[in-house]
Amino acid sequence: MGEDLLKTAYGIDEMEGNVKILVKEGDSSVTLSSQITGKGEGFVDLIPLTYEGKTLSFRGEGLIIKLQAIKESLHIEFKLSKVELIKVSDGSVVHRAYSNEKSKCKNLRACKRFSLGEVGTVQFGAGQKVIDCIVKDISYGGFGLAVKGKESVPEKKMLNVRFECKIGVVPLSIHTNGLVARTQYNDDRDETIIGVQLLSKNVTVQEAVNQIQRQELQKLRH
Repeated sequence: MGEDLLKTAYGIDEMEGNVKILVKEGDSSVTLSSQITGKGEGFVDLIPLTYEGKTLSFRGEGLIIKLQAIKESLHIEFKLSKVELIKVSDGSVVHRAYSNEKSKCKNLRACKRFSLGEVGTVQFGAGQKVIDCIVKDISYGGFGLAVKGKESVPEKKMLNVRFECKIGVVPLSIHTNGLVARTQYNDDRDETIIGVQLLSKNVTVQEAVNQIQRQELQKLRH
């Protein structure tokens, strides 16, 4: 369901832009945002990863660390063999993430979209203004948003989306980050359509899609 795995595989040094780092130790896990600042064979350099104000060392035993990125509408994931804090030639400090494995890829375009029409808000980056939007459609891989007026938003821009999905008996509050996949201005409606791709699985989004699918099946049975 929405997990269309492709044969296409990439090396980690083919990635660029914004990424997510998933860190798991035992039953605990955390997802961190970063950006690729450089790369070489089998590694990428990241803006230093912090948690609760502290720069991480990744020295614990039993850590499982993964890097997730979006490339050409593919959700791409790498299992990292090592992450270390180093100083590079220009004097800056980065987290260098290594992986010699080929990626696992999921085609986000293969995720079926369902019409929604919920009112929500969107924020184009930390510290930016929050504006109203309509969540036009939803899928396992992301959303389609509409905002009033002409908004110039670059592709791969990280944004924050918040809305309530009122499909089921109990409304689902959805608050998540995603990357801009495409934008299109509709002159007749004076609105900008924004396609948003999720960087990682979101349990609440999946539950919302499942509820919509159950509702559609019930309609077919009556």
